[in-house]
Amino acid sequence: MLKLFRSNFLSTVASPKLNKNLGKVSLIQNNKRSFCISNSNLNFKKFVEERKQKGIEENTNNKNSINKQELTENIDTLLAKVLEKVKIQRDLAWEEYNKRKESDNNKNNEDNDISSLKNTGAAFNTSSKIYQETMNRGESTGKKINYSELFGFEDEDIRENEENISSSLFKENSLEEESSNELYELPKDENERKNKEVNNNFTNENKKKKGNQEYTHPIIRTNNFYKSIGINYRGKLVQDRLPHSYKILCEFPHAEYTQLTPTSEEQKEYVGDTDLDKIPKLSNGLDQVLQTPGVHQLYDPRSKKHHFPPSLRFLHQPNQINFANLTPFIPPSNDKTLHDLVLKHNCTYRGSTSSITAPLVSIYLILSNYRPTHARALDNFKHMSNTFTPSVVKPILFCVRPKESEDGRVTYSIDSFKFIFEPRTNQILMDLGKTMEKLFVMSQKDFQQRFVLAHSDGKIYDDCEIYRYLHHGKFLLRSQLDCYHPDHGVFDIKTRAINPIRVNMERYTYFTKSRLENVKGTLLSYEREFYDLIRSAFIKYSMQARIGNMDGMFISYHNTREIFGFEYVKLEEIDKYVFGNSINAGRAFSLSLDIFTEVLDTFTERFPKSPLRVTFRPLKVEPYFIDIFVEPMEEDEGWSERDATEEEKLMWDNMRYQNNPFEGIIGNAYCYRLSIQAFVNGGISKSHLDLKEGDDIDVMYSLEELGETANDLFLSGEYISTLKKAFYLERTT
Repeated sequence: MLKLFRSNFLSTVASPKLNKNLGKVSLIQNNKRSFCISNSNLNFKKFVEERKQKGIEENTNNKNSINKQELTENIDTLLAKVLEKVKIQRDLAWEEYNKRKESDNNKNNEDNDISSLKNTGAAFNTSSKIYQETMNRGESTGKKINYSELFGFEDEDIRENEENISSSLFKENSLEEESSNELYELPKDENERKNKEVNNNFTNENKKKKGNQEYTHPIIRTNNFYKSIGINYRGKLVQDRLPHSYKILCEFPHAEYTQLTPTSEEQKEYVGDTDLDKIPKLSNGLDQVLQTPGVHQLYDPRSKKHHFPPSLRFLHQPNQINFANLTPFIPPSNDKTLHDLVLKHNCTYRGSTSSITAPLVSIYLILSNYRPTHARALDNFKHMSNTFTPSVVKPILFCVRPKESEDGRVTYSIDSFKFIFEPRTNQILMDLGKTMEKLFVMSQKDFQQRFVLAHSDGKIYDDCEIYRYLHHGKFLLRSQLDCYHPDHGVFDIKTRAINPIRVNMERYTYFTKSRLENVKGTLLSYEREFYDLIRSAFIKYSMQARIGNMDGMFISYHNTREIFGFEYVKLEEIDKYVFGNSINAGRAFSLSLDIFTEVLDTFTERFPKSPLRVTFRPLKVEPYFIDIFVEPMEEDEGWSERDATEEEKLMWDNMRYQNNPFEGIIGNAYCYRLSIQAFVNGGISKSHLDLKEGDDIDVMYSLEELGETANDLFLSGEYISTLKKAFYLERTT
């Protein structure tokens, strides 16, 4: 601001050939500067003589020259008026600043600091305008200004105040609407520390340490908000044509194809007692998201209005949450209710949505011949990739754990495999997801009393989760029910971190200031997040919704610090973007589960009553198949949530980049190859699976045993490479 004042002043100071009591104006030719102002007391005649001695001709008798005495008097008068006005403006500005500063000390309100400094800057701008209007009457030249004489402080003081003004203005911009509406304040004992953190953003040292700053949750002063109206940015889905695909058919030498017997409709039913009245319902006005299609912004940065309670906007961090009051996850192997239902309905396998979805997705990729999505139906992504992301096609692991009942029957549970050394970079997302599920279905007061440590009432709450169970052939699957609405039925709550956070999880704190600034666009927009959902998550959402008989997904977008908006996507729309239609989606889910059942039957007959660690590696190599590694576990610790000890971490750090980092961790594994061939309406399906109403489909599958890793170096290398890709030690293409 003061730099602008300097430039305005220098560009508007009067003619060079003038004598003033403040200092004679002299033109001095210099190697570095063409002109400067000298405060030496030289008279005009001496100046002309010196110029003549240097060989510079000066026409002092020019008819167009201005009378020196008259100009001197005019400039004396003008500068006197200007200086007087500048001093008045300066005194008023600093007087106002001091008043605001005293008020700030009493009220601990940092907004007064910003307002005062803005007024100070306005005073300086006003002064520069006075100079501009006054000096436009004279000739302009470049001159060096004596600021200490004009304003009463030295250049160092000027620079210091410039930095203070810039810092305060930056703070105001970073807080945005908060300073205008006074909605948020920081705890009194942290005001000083927060001010230092904001001001330090201008130093290089702070920029390096920016990701490590401690986050302080703002305090909400008001709950005023305006009713939300959804923004439908997608419109009607117009599916693009599937790319031409012609799968090469080949027979493996020892493969024996078997026709799949699909599960009949009589063997598909939802069992168990599910009390809908006990399922939580949306609170805080969030049910408005279900009524209007499109995205609903919690806070609109353009109008600076909240459309939902402002208390929802900023998220509590995991170190502020009382996880003791959150219901812990129960794996299928430890779920007694699920085990009793398995025995009651004469099933063999049991699982949950989290453990069963990954292997079903791998089987679907092979069954559909790697059918692409319809992500290009979005306006701004017509020329972007429409295939699944590497996180979908990468190898996956799960455990098969046997359990013998009192009558001697052996059943098996499908549990997710938790590798003790697997990176926990997404732990923050899992923790925040658990808390947000409760935040959306509870009042702010109840949520703080139960889950926020600073406001905890000290009570221990033990709320039971509500489940729905799907009986499908030999499988009994469990689905947790997050929310219920009378008009929409049951739906799931999904929390989605924005793209800059997801792709930089190891350094996510450096990207917590990223925001969804636009509704449509290829970057930092709700459309971009929907595009990523189609390619990475919708296929899992579709299968999970079918297990729980859900109507759709309630999605919230956040950056781990702030929630930006909400969106409700119905299952029918999810199916269209991933499978083309709901008929194809339903048939694909049922067939994939039937094939998975046949695969497990083969393994449990080959290794009866033995816990197994199974690895699926789908390969996009024609004719498309899955390499499966089955490792019997001699010592199964069961489901474990423990983390690695310091000694174990040190050992892993020394081994992780070796050719075989799993030495001593894995044992002998048996390799199988699963290949699938579909026949649609009596003909071989060589293209992508695209079933319509009335289409008939038959499936042939082959599960061939290739050998053991202990006896085959090639299979051993493939097993190690598969595990590296599963645990992100190698990149999945």
